[in-house]
Order: sequence, then C-alpha cells, then structure tokens
Amino acid sequence: MAGAKNVRAGHRGRVRDRFLRDGLDGFLPHEVLELLLFYAVAQKDTKTMAHNLINKMGSLHGVLSAEREELMSVEGIGDHTAAFLGKILPMARYVMEEEPFPTAYHSPALMGEYFVSYYKERQTPSLDVALLNNRFEIIRTVHLCDGTLSSPKFRIRDAVEAAYACNAASLILGCRTEKAIAFPDSEDFFLFRDVLRAFKDEGLHLAELVLVSGKQYNTLMKYLENGLQKKAVRVSLVASAQGEKRRREERFSAPMSQEILEELLLSAGGKRALSAKPRITERFTTLGSLLSMPHGTLMETTGLSSAEAVFFKLLSPVYAYTRLEEAKRSHPVFGNEETLGAFFCGIHAGRTEETVSLLLLDEKRKLLDVRLFTGGTVNTVMVVPRILAEAALQGRAHAVAMAHNHPSGNVTPSDADVQTTDLIKNAFAQIGIAFLGHFVVNEREYKLL
Repeated sequence: MAGAKNVRAGHRGRVRDRFLRDGLDGFLPHEVLELLLFYAVAQKDTKTMAHNLINKMGSLHGVLSAEREELMSVEGIGDHTAAFLGKILPMARYVMEEEPFPTAYHSPALMGEYFVSYYKERQTPSLDVALLNNRFEIIRTVHLCDGTLSSPKFRIRDAVEAAYACNAASLILGCRTEKAIAFPDSEDFFLFRDVLRAFKDEGLHLAELVLVSGKQYNTLMKYLENGLQKKAVRVSLVASAQGEKRRREERFSAPMSQEILEELLLSAGGKRALSAKPRITERFTTLGSLLSMPHGTLMETTGLSSAEAVFFKLLSPVYAYTRLEEAKRSHPVFGNEETLGAFFCGIHAGRTEETVSLLLLDEKRKLLDVRLFTGGTVNTVMVVPRILAEAALQGRAHAVAMAHNHPSGNVTPSDADVQTTDLIKNAFAQIGIAFLGHFVVNEREYKLL
C-alpha cells in the first residue's frame, strides 16, 4: 500500500514540476483540472475525476463556473471538492480584475509624495526603504532605523536582506530629517554616493533617495547626476494638494484582502499553510505582488511548502487558460481598442516569458481563433511577418490583432517593437487582411502601438 502511495506522490510531483517548467502551455483541460484537484483530494487518483468533470461540463471554464450541486452529481465529487472548485475562479478574478491596482512609482515626484505621506505621523528622524517589483510597484516598506544615513544604527545589510527577501527589482530610500528644509548638504551627498555604490556592489538598483522634512521633499539622485561641483539651486519641493488626494486614493493606504488571502492559504494547504499569513501580510502589500514572486522566492519569503507555493503560482495561468478557452467557445466580437486590450491582458496573465498572441477575426470582427507563439520575442524569427501571415491565411481571417507581453511587466513599447510592428502591418496590407493593432500588455495594463 505504501508503494502505491509513493507512485501517486511521484506523479503529483512530476505534474507540478512540468507546470513550473512550462507553465500551462501544452496542458489539456483535464490535466489542468487534475493539477487543481491535487489540492482538494488527498491520496487518490484525480485523473478519472478530472475526465468525468470535463466530459460533463464541457470545458475547464465550465467546471470552475458550475454550481456546487451540478459538480456533486459527478461520481467521486463530494461537498468539499465542489466547494474548492467553486472558489478558484472568484479568487483569480479578484486578483486579476478587482484588486486595486498598485501605483507604479516611476518618477521622482511620485516617490517623493509617497514618503511625505509615509512620514506624516512621524516627528523624529527615520530611515526606511520601499522595495519595488520590476513594474515599480511597492511590494512593502521596511523601517531600517531611527536616524539618518549618518546614524551608526543604519546598516546597508538590513536593506539588502529586506530586498533579497522580497526579490525586489529596485528600491527607494526614504529619510525623514529634522532639518527645516528638505535640502541635502555636502555630507548627505557623499553619504548617498557611498550608499549607491554599496547597493550596486550587491547587485541592487537604488532608484532614488528621498529626503523629507514635514510636507517638503527632495529627491537626491539629480544632484548625484549633476555632480556636487555644479551647485544646484536650493529648491525644496512641497507635496501638492492634488498629490495628497491621489495618495489617499492609492493602494498603499488600503490593506491586502485578508479574506481572499485566507481562502488562498486554506485552499493551498489547509491550516498548515494558514500559518504563513502573518509573514505574508508583513512582507507584501498586495496579492498581485505576492503572486508575481518566483516559486522559489515565494517559498523562502512566506514559509510555504513547494506544493503550496505552486498553488499560488497556478492562479493567474488558470485565469488566463479559462479566458482563452471560453473565448474560443463563445466567439466574442471585438469592436474597439478597449475590448481587445482587456482580452489580451487576460490571456497573457501569469506568463513569465515573452509570448505573442494573434487574434483571427471574421468580417464582423467575431473571433475565429487565437494563436500563441512562445519561446521567442516579437522581433525574432519566431514571429516574423511571414509566420503571422500564414496563420491568418490558414485561419481564413478577415482581420487580425496581436499582442505580446514584456516579462518585466513594463508596457512601454521598445524601438524594436515599433519597427517590427511596421513590418507586420505592411505584410498584412499586402495580403488584404485588416491589421487592428499591436498591443504590449501585462495582466492589467496595455499600450497600443
């Protein structure tokens, strides 16, 4: 009996490893469902259950959208498993569509206004670090010490360890000073230069250092770029009323949904996984930032087991899989930029490598098919105009639209994106197929070239 259990355990591990290696590309609907059922059904063969559910409901989307009673009419599906399956899409939909979208702190002004708000209740010197993901969204903010850069309490190591723990792509140092104005003196400048060099040696990108005094702030990177010899005009920037209103509305003032987090943890591993909740709420600002962590980092930063971390990594790809599956079944009409952009965001959710998608549409802009091209970039041989044109002709498309994601999450088109788009547009014009546009996307944003 023990040997049979080991075979099952080995199978589950191999399926999870396949997902971590390839994502859900190549998974059939029943295989995705089997992977999900691992978390609801212990020590039993879930393959037969998955086949029976797909056969009854017609698709993975159909299974995950079905009523509990309908699921329980399938042999082997009890109340617990039906309840589990019923939670998957609502949890994924919340994270992908409803959770407030974090601000991208991509400018010194936004960084300055953030720390003015952060230090609003503090009257004494403080040094803190905001840890950013690769989209310049704040993962969390960590207090380093009561003091400034010159304080003996400040250790570069504390900031480095915090950044490594969250897999931060870059960071912002915030310093609350007792000076009357938020302006750096010579000592501040030299200290900042040393700190910048130290972070660089550790492979970390220091995006900015923000000096705050009351409602005033100053960002110091510009002084480093200009050089100390070029004495800058002493201007302290005051956070604007408009910025104050925006800060009140932004995501960092609203806590992560504890209800959804608890449901995710219980679904991933029951009460054992629930013990990771305090560490998660301490280290992450949003569920989206939590789900974006690589599998290994997710385990290290939260204490989740490998299998539990896989469940968190499944949520976005399952959402994208069902969006694509349902679209191919219902053949929606794409009449404008907004509907195209939102659809592309949905089907690219959870993708960690650059993927190109091509929508094939009929004369009424109704979806005929979606083709995905992975393992290459928009300007490589994988998606040269000829390959896209062949796909459109084979699918008898009257119009097409395409998108690709940047693994960094940044939706700003590159120069190569612009140049390749022109080539693709011309290729479709030559064969008489309308080209409706090329989108650069992440899970929630898009830019139309």
